Amino acid sequence: MDSQKDMEKNREEDEFSEDEELVLGGIEEAGADSEEPASTPEEIAFMQQRLLDFLQVFIKAMLATGYYSQDHPQAQKAREGIYESFEELIGDHPEVSFMARFEHGVAKDIYIDGVMRKTTSLNEVMTSAQSEIFLPKFAEYFTRRGLVSFSLKKDLTSNEFERFVDVMCESKKEADGDEDVKGKDLTRMLVEKKIINVRSEERRVGKEGRSRWSPYH
Repeated sequence: MDSQKDMEKNREEDEFSEDEELVLGGIEEAGADSEEPASTPEEIAFMQQRLLDFLQVFIKAMLATGYYSQDHPQAQKAREGIYESFEELIGDHPEVSFMARFEHGVAKDIYIDGVMRKTTSLNEVMTSAQSEIFLPKFAEYFTRRGLVSFSLKKDLTSNEFERFVDVMCESKKEADGDEDVKGKDLTRMLVEKKIINVRSEERRVGKEGRSRWSPYH
C-alpha cells in the first residue's frame, strides 16, 4: 500500500514539475527579442506609467467589487476610469496579456506582454512599496483559480470589461464558500457571461491535459 502511495506521489510531483516548466516556458517565449527598433528611455517610461496606471485602478476595482456588491457606491467609485485606462494602455496593440510565474503551485510574480517591447515583470513597473501592496493581491487571483494567464483584446468593449471584472471578483466569493460559483473555472464563466474578447489559460494537472484556453479567441 505504501509503495502504491509513493508511486502516485512521485507521478503527481513529475506532472507538477512539467506544468511549472510549461508556465515558465510560455513566459520566456512571449519575451523573445523583437526585431523592431529599441524604444527610447522616454518611450519606455511613458508605457510603464500607462501600465502602472491601469494595474492600480484594475486591481483596486477587483478588490472593491470583491468586498462590496456590484451596485455599492464604493464598488462603483473604484471602477471609475478603469475602461478609459485600458484604452490608453492598449492603444493600437492587438491585446495585452498577464501571465503568472508559479512556484510550488503559488503565483509569485506576474508578467505583462503585448504593450511593451519585451515581456515585463510587474516588479519592474512598480516601486518596491507598490509591489508589496498590489502584487500579492493580484497574484492571489491567479493562485486561487489556478490561472496561468489571461489576455484582454483591443476589441474588448466597456460592457464586456465590466462583466469581466465581475467574473474575476467571483473568485473571492468562491473562496468564501459561495455555492453558486464554487467549482466553476474562469474559462467557463467567461463563456457563460458571453465575454468574447478575453481569453484565459488555466492549470490542469493530470491525464486530461495541463491547460485550457477559452474557446473565444
